[in-house]
Amino acid sequence: MGCKIISAGSYPYAQVYNYKINEDTLISMLTTLKERDSNLIPPATLNLVDGRSDSTDYWYHIYFYNKNENEIIHTWVRKKDKQITNLVFVGINQGLALGNWKEINKDYNKADNKRKIKEFQNLILKRISIGSID
Repeated sequence: MGCKIISAGSYPYAQVYNYKINEDTLISMLTTLKERDSNLIPPATLNLVDGRSDSTDYWYHIYFYNKNENEIIHTWVRKKDKQITNLVFVGINQGLALGNWKEINKDYNKADNKRKIKEFQNLILKRISIGSID
């Protein structure tokens, strides 16, 4: 699976996956994945709500729960242009007490970072049945 790292802005270390798909369709696919596998839904007590924080937010945030690792995964989706939508893997919260966030491509050593990216790809990307264009 191809990807890029964002080099500037609010999420400079995030792992970016580009898809030739409409933003709303990608959001729907990710939402449906969580509906089909309730183990991916973070516990309600965390109050992590998918969506934009307000009408000016560029990013549609989506949170996943990796039950096997007891981690919360933070992602977002954003339309890049008329044909391309980004799915971005931002980071991981260790455990169910929020505030233990680690950014992917920044806060892990090389081996752990590679493992976390592979876990994300297996848990989420390979299950939405579309191929990344990079």
